[in-house]
Order: sequence, then structure tokens, then C-alpha cells
Amino acid sequence: MNKTQSEKVGTNQGINDFIEPCFFNKEHWIKSPPSHDVETIADYLAHQVSKKPLDLTSHLQRFSLHRHHKHAEKTYAALLDLFVVLGNKGLPLRQRLLLQASRVISREHYHFLLSTLPDALAVTSDTPLHHLAVLSMGRMQEKESVQQAHPADAQDNETPLQIARDLLNSGQINQAQEILESALLATPEDQDISCELLQIYRHTQNRESCIQMLKQLSSERLAAREQWVELIITLDQGFTESSLSA
Repeated sequence: MNKTQSEKVGTNQGINDFIEPCFFNKEHWIKSPPSHDVETIADYLAHQVSKKPLDLTSHLQRFSLHRHHKHAEKTYAALLDLFVVLGNKGLPLRQRLLLQASRVISREHYHFLLSTLPDALAVTSDTPLHHLAVLSMGRMQEKESVQQAHPADAQDNETPLQIARDLLNSGQINQAQEILESALLATPEDQDISCELLQIYRHTQNRESCIQMLKQLSSERLAAREQWVELIITLDQGFTESSLSA
């Protein structure tokens, strides 16, 4: 095999494994964290977070990448930056991500982040491994200026519903479902979240998850409760028909 042939084979072997980092946006979501060129991708995502602190998609991609590869300190750093951006908003999302990271990060870092959940996190010189956070205090001051200039945009970007819709637009249905489930457990009266989650259950015909959520919210003032009951009846009919035809 000559040099040209060797280079061609090498290119073909990697063409399906590597996605250029510049394409990791809302139209090209990482469906599963890549195993090749991890450091290059991680550096790109860290740069994106630093350049656009309100880009929650890059935050979540960065966290998912490091957690998947069990990078303890980098997973913690990704959470630090995300927690700083979210402030005291998105509590269900922060709780879920911290739980997901608990098997990767150290006990010390887990308990530190756990202690910050009720309030907004500010990275200071006393913060464990503060040097790994890409969002310096200067960057966060800039973020606050952006929020003051565009308060509606900042608020939209920080809601679990908006995050879930971005995930759905990128084909990440399971992750969107998890975020909406956490958000609905925290705010069962939210009509938009309730209906968005119902759409996912209807699309995926996820009868079990639908029933489980309705049970958990049985004593709450669940928005669109009648639609939940109707969906379960519809899914039950489909389940019965499929059982009879099997």
C-alpha cells in the first residue's frame, strides 16, 4: 500500500467518528459523547462557554463529554461554570446534573456544589479548583451587563423549557424528557412544561413514564391533567391492541 492509499484509508476510517467542533451547535448536537479527539472537542466547548456564557447547549455538551469519559475535575469544572451562569434559577436542572456527576466527581466537590444549590454560585479564590472554571469574575460581570440589556433573552435561555426545546430540535428526546420531568415535579402547575412533556410521551408512546409521572403528581395541581388522562387512555388502547395482535 503506497502513501496515498494509506492516507485515504486513514481518512475513511475516521470520517464517521469525528465531527468538526465548529458544527457542535443546536443543529448538530452530540448524540453520544465522542471517543476520538476528546481534548480538541473539550477545548472547543470550553472556548464556546467562555465566549458565550449564556450558550447552555455548549455547557451541557461540555458536561456530558467529561462525565462520559469520567474526567472528575473537568466534570466538576463544567458544573461550576454552568452553576454560575444559572445563578439561582434552574434548580431542578442543577440537581439532576449534580446527581449525574456524583459518581464521577470527588466527594468534596460534590458536597461543595450541593451546598450551593439554594443560592447563586459565585466563583472566588476560595472555591475548590476555581482555576479550572473558564468563567472568570470579569466574564460574569459582562454576562450581567448582557442580562440587563436583554433581560427577556437571558431569562428565556435559562429556563428548563427552553433547554428542553433546544434538545428536541437537536433530536435529544430522552434528555429533553428528563429535564421536563424534573421541571414539572418542581412546578406542576406550569401549563407549557406539562404540555411539552405530554407531546414527548405521545410521540414516543411512552406509556410507563406517563403513568409514573401522573402518579407522582397525583396530589398536586397538575396543569392539563385531563389531557394526561386522555393520553393514558389512548396509549392503553394501543397497548391492548398490540398485545392482542402479538
